[in-house]
Order: sequence, then structure tokens, then C-alpha cells
Amino acid sequence: MAARAQALIEGDCLLLDTETTGVGDGDEVCEITILDASGTPLLNTLIRPTQPIPAEATGIHRITNDMVATAPAWPEIAEQYASIVSGRTVVAYNASFDERLLSQTHQRHGLVAPALATACAMLLYAEWHGEWVEGRYGAWQWRWIKLIEAARACGVLEDGAHRSLADARMTLGVLRYLHKRTNGRKPSTKRRTEHVQ
Repeated sequence: MAARAQALIEGDCLLLDTETTGVGDGDEVCEITILDASGTPLLNTLIRPTQPIPAEATGIHRITNDMVATAPAWPEIAEQYASIVSGRTVVAYNASFDERLLSQTHQRHGLVAPALATACAMLLYAEWHGEWVEGRYGAWQWRWIKLIEAARACGVLEDGAHRSLADARMTLGVLRYLHKRTNGRKPSTKRRTEHVQ
């Protein structure tokens, strides 16, 4: 795991996080942050979505409709976003979610999303954490752990969780933590042991 994290960091990966209007097929990005592997922000902005942000989403990330009223719309930053991610590996915590919402956001504006080479810090951490659980449809998998829980365990918890800058920084912190875990996987949990028996 340390070698995989090292390869991402030394390969000049990017760290990405988005906040969104929700999690459905019709939702879109309302905030995005991209950091380089040193933690320097390359893009960090609110986005004015095409639809109001529901109260349930605001309750999680604290981004209000007033806050995004004067923010750029996605077409205003799409070219900058594409230029930043071009040819780079993008690491996100639950990368498939961010990739899907970015694709949906492009589609809402009639734009084609650039191809992304992604790596998922959530799946890396889940594998290292080593808790084997029964997932959907009876398949066994490593338990997915929320970013805040993983960041707390790694000692990289930040104020302002559920905003894209803080979450991108915590994702980088988790990746750096895994890079230092040169003694292999965390000792397996009881659930894993029972399953193996």
C-alpha cells in the first residue's frame, strides 16, 4: 500500500474534491478544489449550478444559493479544469462519485467531459484498513470508511469538513499516511477472521 501511495504522490498526482447539489442523476457540482501533490490549490472555487441547491445538501456542505449566486457557471471554468487534469492521475475520496458528478455537470451544459485517469483514496484506505464485510448483493468487500473517520484515524482531520478544500486536504493527508505504512496492512479485524474461518 505504501508503494501504491508513493507512486501516486511521486507521479505528481492531483487531489480533487467536489461538493454537489445532491447525489442523483440530475445533480451537479457547486464547488470544486484541485490540489497538487504538495497541497497547493490549482483550482478552488464555488460553481453556480443551473438549479437551486436543496436545503438537504446545504445542511451537509453549508453552501447556500446566495453563496453561489455570483460564482462562475461551469462553462466559465471548464477549460481551466480540463487543462489542469489533462495527462494527470486524479485522486479523490470515492473517485467514482466525483467523476460521475463532473460528467453530469458537463452534460448539463452541453460539454464533453475530458477523460480522467483516477485513483480512489477511499478504496486504498479501505483495503489497508482491512475490515472484510458483506456488501450489496451478498458480495464480500473491504468496508468503505467515511473520509472524516479515515482522516481522524490518520491524524489529518481538518476544520471545515464537507467543503471541497478541506476534504481535498484530508484526502491528501490520508494518501500521505498510507505512504508511510511500510509494514503492510493494518491487522485484520475480527469480522475478517471469522469470514476466513
